[in-house]
Amino acid sequence: IQSFPLTIISHRLGELFLLMPHDGAPDAAAWEQRAAYDQEKSTPYYYSVRLDDSLIQVEFTPAAQSGYFRFSFPAGNPVVLLANRQGGEMTALPGNAISGVETFSGMKAYVYGEFSAPVEIAVRVDGRKTRLEVTTLKAGQTLEFRYGVSFISVEQAQKNLRREIAHWDFEKV
Repeated sequence: IQSFPLTIISHRLGELFLLMPHDGAPDAAAWEQRAAYDQEKSTPYYYSVRLDDSLIQVEFTPAAQSGYFRFSFPAGNPVVLLANRQGGEMTALPGNAISGVETFSGMKAYVYGEFSAPVEIAVRVDGRKTRLEVTTLKAGQTLEFRYGVSFISVEQAQKNLRREIAHWDFEKV
């Protein structure tokens, strides 16, 4: 698995924004990890897989214009990498939040997301793309990330998140 998309352009045109959990200090290899496909579960409302080398458990549940990830880090070194796939920018916001814009085919997509625990976000710019390296400041083995997407604005992405996933409750979503 190279990464998990936050949304897609269409069923044939590709993905927008990318996310990948990593255990410890990220490096170039952090963007690609083997998955234990015998540990994979996939339904229309839930996806789960364990990453082989790090044993990180990734869980995801979608809503119409938002999504919710839950990561379990057995070693307790949570790092989540977020980046543009097509080109654009990602920004760290106060309150454990991020926003981003990605440009594709003359259009723009926007994302707004929040982490369930206090985080530190390092921003890296690489040409036309931005990468965020998110590390938690709270000891623990679980980190959640919920987000909204929009093709209008970051503010609309945040409204979509608030409307569809108003509370930190993965099981309810």
